[in-house]
Amino acid sequence: MLLPPEGEKRVFWKRPEPTAGKRNDRRGSFRKTAAGGGCRRQEVAMESKLARILKCRFSPVALTRTDSRPENALSFRPGRRACIMSLFVNAAKGRTCVADAAACGCPGAVTGMGFGDGYRNFPGGTEALFHFLSQGNGHTEAGRRMGEAMRKKSPAFADDFLCGERYKKTPEAVRQWHDAMPVLKKQTRCVVFRPLCDIRPGGENPDVVVFTADAAQLSALAYMADYEGAGGRAIMPWGSGCQQIGLLAFHEAESPSPRAVVGLTDPSARAKVKHAFGSGMLTFAVPWQLFLRMEDNAEGSFLFRPTFSRMMD
Repeated sequence: MLLPPEGEKRVFWKRPEPTAGKRNDRRGSFRKTAAGGGCRRQEVAMESKLARILKCRFSPVALTRTDSRPENALSFRPGRRACIMSLFVNAAKGRTCVADAAACGCPGAVTGMGFGDGYRNFPGGTEALFHFLSQGNGHTEAGRRMGEAMRKKSPAFADDFLCGERYKKTPEAVRQWHDAMPVLKKQTRCVVFRPLCDIRPGGENPDVVVFTADAAQLSALAYMADYEGAGGRAIMPWGSGCQQIGLLAFHEAESPSPRAVVGLTDPSARAKVKHAFGSGMLTFAVPWQLFLRMEDNAEGSFLFRPTFSRMMD
């Protein structure tokens, strides 16, 4: 369950109105980005050329790893089960959101946001997780008891726990994936989700910028990621939706040769965001330094050639 800022009516996607009678202390010329989403006015809006050229429906989302929680940010209630991709949806539609290790929505999101191995807190431990993602836990008496106890509160989760999500063929395959998960060099208390146009130049740089893209937009973003190199600057690793915009992209951001991460290939995450994004969208998570190069390279690239125009028509 999402917690609204204190005193604010809980309405998703709508930003708080400016306080009546108080002068906005931000100076300079105000403008909105041309990309989708509901961004607030600010002195210099961080606008993405790529989002404008590609006519993205949703604002790119900036993910910042930090120790400071922003004011007026949406968050989950600690201990409540939810999918952290709903925070991403809120940010893509104009809200600032925050997650921390105590309020991530599920054990997988603790891992996905880079707060450590949250799977240790999965019901039944990591061994149960290995079976949950593959063949299920119904093969043992202890697993059956645990699954049946879940049915009243969460029948869908209980069914997956017993029968398995079947995303991997065997528990051993899940174990290998789990053991190969990257460990981040930098540890922080929070991850803040903001629409890109709320990033203030000269302030704290985000770690990753995430586009929500259809097939045509994704093809252009993948080509822009490799515009300067020999190839391989866009990857599509197996993982949960939150890992693909979080942990895996954060890991790339710590690399001297960062790569973009194609995501939202996780069927469970896709089901959670389908109502907001539609059925044909994927994520494209770009480490900050690579994002800046892609933006600088936009002018004069294939994005202004007839082939691109024909593709987008």
